Amino acid sequence: MIKTVEDLRKGLKNGVVNFTYMKKDGSIRHATGTTRLDSIPVEDHPKGTGRQADGVVNYFDLEKSEWRSFREENLVSIDGCIQESHRGNESGPVSSLI
Repeated sequence: MIKTVEDLRKGLKNGVVNFTYMKKDGSIRHATGTTRLDSIPVEDHPKGTGRQADGVVNYFDLEKSEWRSFREENLVSIDGCIQESHRGNESGPVSSLI
């Protein structure tokens, strides 16, 4: 089962994950996201080599087709992986995390 922010990051890297977090304004956001480039339109791939801010989770929102981010401590729940990928050099399928 995905339980931690690090598990969420692994899930996002390996597939598509449903999760919930609290936005800055206090409202709750249900998201479906990924960081897998082969699941993100080429025109939305990150530009350059930007560095991820400490304590922040970045993801591509598949419903809004935009990059989003939230503070780690605002993670409410992780509903699980809805799509997994089995690429050769990864530590295993996302399903092993949920």
